[in-house]
Amino acid sequence: SRHCSHDGQTTAQIESSIEDYKRFSGRQVVIMTTSHHHTECENRNAPFSGHFDPDELYRTVQNLQNQGYSVRLDGVEPLLDPWHLKSFKLAGQKTATTDGQVLTEDSHYIFSIKEAGIDTINILYHFDLQKDLSGVSPCLVKAALRIVDLAGLKSSIVTTITRPYLREIPKYCEWCVKQGITEIHFMNYLPQGKANDNWVLTPDDRKRYYDIISEQRRKYSAGSL
Repeated sequence: SRHCSHDGQTTAQIESSIEDYKRFSGRQVVIMTTSHHHTECENRNAPFSGHFDPDELYRTVQNLQNQGYSVRLDGVEPLLDPWHLKSFKLAGQKTATTDGQVLTEDSHYIFSIKEAGIDTINILYHFDLQKDLSGVSPCLVKAALRIVDLAGLKSSIVTTITRPYLREIPKYCEWCVKQGITEIHFMNYLPQGKANDNWVLTPDDRKRYYDIISEQRRKYSAGSL
């Protein structure tokens, strides 16, 4: 009967509540561990804020895994808090992204990262826009790459593509090959905070981007880039 009640609610009210509640249907949950950064307590351009307590993060990963989800940890600077590494290990995550500064501040930290099961470090490097998008110098980026290499870990470059520098993609690919880096990942520039709207790719730019990437794939073998 629709007039039966449970804890003071009619069946109709319960059915309405169930209709409003939608269970996450995906299989992977991405947790933003921190919006904090080296130079600022808070990255004001990040679409999220806060910093996970290490124990709370560990319990959250554990609970999600117990429910059958895989978990990936990310954030403004995911490796900023060394106490988060136990959660990386629990999640079985093999990659982590950083601008490199945490690696150069303590060259031994890379071995704690390695012990957590991480085998690939994605280094954020924006080439011509490094001064605009990052407070980390190119020299520091190269030092971080050297630290990763000496620890026996794999490195890749993560960079941002923008309208003014779309034509420079071949130069960026060549730089990676010369550094012995076999992977480069391109992120679309998204306007947020004080971002420059003139840097956003237009539909024509995106078509040109795919043409350039196709050219680079023909130029370099799968093993070199």
